[in-house]
Amino acid sequence: MDPVSYLLLLQFAWDRQYYDARTGVLVFPQFLTSLDSLLGGWDAYMLWPTWPRLGLDQRNQWDMYRDLPGGLADLKRQVDFAHSRGTRYFIAYNPWDESTRREDHLAGMENMLRSLDADGVVLDTWGQSSREFQAVADRVRPGVILYSEGMAVPADMPGIVAGRVHDAIYLPPPLNLNKLIKPDFAIFRVLQLAEGRIHREIAVAFFNGYGSEVNIMRPGRPDWTNEELRFLGRTTRLLRENATTFVEKNWVPLVPTTVDSIWVNCWPTAAKTVYTVLSLRPEGYSGPLFAAPAPRDSHYVSLYHHEELEPVTRIDRPSFLQR
Repeated sequence: MDPVSYLLLLQFAWDRQYYDARTGVLVFPQFLTSLDSLLGGWDAYMLWPTWPRLGLDQRNQWDMYRDLPGGLADLKRQVDFAHSRGTRYFIAYNPWDESTRREDHLAGMENMLRSLDADGVVLDTWGQSSREFQAVADRVRPGVILYSEGMAVPADMPGIVAGRVHDAIYLPPPLNLNKLIKPDFAIFRVLQLAEGRIHREIAVAFFNGYGSEVNIMRPGRPDWTNEELRFLGRTTRLLRENATTFVEKNWVPLVPTTVDSIWVNCWPTAAKTVYTVLSLRPEGYSGPLFAAPAPRDSHYVSLYHHEELEPVTRIDRPSFLQR
């Protein structure tokens, strides 16, 4: 996943916002663009037509794509529409599909990628890829992404470029060490709307400089959804506008702070330095927070609030930033 990919969407094929079975109308194009004003568009859309229905009859996972309303021809039109919007289109792969109509897994994946001109594959249940799978993806087209359901361990990172912070870990640790081990590894925090408020998960993802996957497979569209997505849109915009900063290899995690329960990461580049702040203080905080250089030819701004910040100079210590 390239450095400007920060926002993914995963959707069931039987979601009413994908296909309305009552009217027989495909509503995917309207839904794909319906949140543009909040989110600025999706970087990748991922369609899931298999689990949990896969295995109820003899159709295999690739048959279930072929049997969607309109077949592969209509799916190809969906891919073309997504591409026209600057959105990549991913299919899904289920390695456990062993008891249905036999079809070589690798050949089926390759044929589906070619037929649809798809951009990537969600690898269900895996935290890694393999040389064989990557060879298939590269044979279709250089740049096809394999995206694992789980997070790759460091030993597996050379064989895959993207992975999830899975929502099985509902409250993830504030600092993601995978981002420290391999800063250019594309990480996406799963935001499961059915779990409840996602504000903290959005904030943790932004603090760590990685993206988010909005997962709407499970039922439930709470009335607060747009409120949370508005916050996600603001953090995503900041990630996109500072994309090269957030793949900086020399970033500094957990800059010392003057108070507990507020953490700061530092992302330095030659042109600018970005600080991300995560606070678990519900009452808020006002005052000097962390030390930062304040050269004469520079200035500090709050990117989130669009406000200029004035460093506070202390005689006994370097300049501190405060709100």
